[in-house]
Amino acid sequence: DKSPPIASFCPFDIFLDSSHPISIEWKEPVFEDNQSLLNIDSNFNSGDIFIWGEHHVIYTATDSSNNTGRCEFDIYLASSTCTKPQQPYYGDVLYKHSFDGESGSFSMASVQCEDERYPKEGPMFYVCDYM
Repeated sequence: DKSPPIASFCPFDIFLDSSHPISIEWKEPVFEDNQSLLNIDSNFNSGDIFIWGEHHVIYTATDSSNNTGRCEFDIYLASSTCTKPQQPYYGDVLYKHSFDGESGSFSMASVQCEDERYPKEGPMFYVCDYM
């Protein structure tokens, strides 16, 4: 047999923020194979404590013919969320915060000034994301 185990379920990337290291849980991957699975190993386990940064999680399943299949996903843990910019004198801040399961959380702000003498050069907007 040369068919490796196949992950029929593998978690999506996880995006979180916390002011301190935290325990992170996920649904375990599910592997299928035409032979019996002997072993499923991983470098991290659901419920482990994670510190800030990016963590690459790898599950490896081995069948009775010593074929291996993998499931991989990333965990992104940020130290804090972005703070909303303060309102400038004689101007306005347009602020947007967004979250989706694939790209995570990010904030975007653009500054507009009412004073026409204010220089218009500079960035159109500022972005704050997990990393």
